[in-house]
Amino acid sequence: MGGELLSLEEEDGLPTNIQSLDIRGNMEIWKSMIERGRGFHRFSSLRRLHIEGCDDDMVSFPLEDKRLGTVLPLPASLTSLCIEDFPNLERLSSSIVDLQNLTALRLHNCPKLKYFPEKGLPSSLLQLQIYCCPLIAEKCRKDGGQYWDLFT
Repeated sequence: MGGELLSLEEEDGLPTNIQSLDIRGNMEIWKSMIERGRGFHRFSSLRRLHIEGCDDDMVSFPLEDKRLGTVLPLPASLTSLCIEDFPNLERLSSSIVDLQNLTALRLHNCPKLKYFPEKGLPSSLLQLQIYCCPLIAEKCRKDGGQYWDLFT
C-alpha cells in the first residue's frame, strides 16, 4: 500500500475483508482506532494482526475503555497475534481468552508484561513465543512458574 495511511475508517478505502494487518510505529492509525472505540472487530476476515510500537503508555492489551468498562474488541477470526515493543504493557486483557481461533501468540519486547488473563489463554493456542519479556517469561518457567500449568 503506497503512502501513509492515517486512519482505519471505511471511507479511507481499507477493505473490511483484509486477512492480514501490520501496524508498526504508527500512532495515528492506533489513535484512530482507540478514539473511535472501534477496535479491530469489524475486520471480520482478519486472521493475522501484528501491532508494534504504537503506544508507549498502554498497560493492557487489548486496550480497556475505563469509561465504558469494556475492552476494544478483536475479531474472532484471528489465528495469529503479535504484540511487540510496548514498553509499559503489564497485562493481557481477559478478552484474549475469547479468541477461540487463535493458534499463535507472539509477545516481543514488552519488558513490564507480567500478567496473563485470570481465565488463562485460549484453548486453541498451539504456539506461544515470548522474547525480551522477562517478567512473564519467569512466570512461564517449567520449574515452578505461576503460569506453567497453562501449557500442560
